[in-house]
Amino acid sequence: MITRLSLAGLALAAALAPGTPALASTRPAQVAGPGYTCDRLVWQGGNQWDGVDRCVPSGGAFPSGPLVDPFTITSRETGATFTCTPDSFGHAGTAQTPQRVIGNRCSP
Repeated sequence: MITRLSLAGLALAAALAPGTPALASTRPAQVAGPGYTCDRLVWQGGNQWDGVDRCVPSGGAFPSGPLVDPFTITSRETGATFTCTPDSFGHAGTAQTPQRVIGNRCSP
């Protein structure tokens, strides 16, 4: 018997099937811990990403200065979120809110 499934039903079935990769959400991730929300994300080469324009700290993130703990940068424009972690020198980035946040070793 063939059953007609909606696109949402197919997505749910695929997500629940064993051995099937999970589907990505289109909503911005709700990330716990220190983070920044900025208007845009700008790629600076390698794995360095900057959050620029109207950056707002949250979750205990410092408004300015060097950052040594992992943190996130989220774009208001696209909803993309990157997590930035310390490099080999222990430097995760630099906050200069509200203008910009520099992130080292960032990944989606």
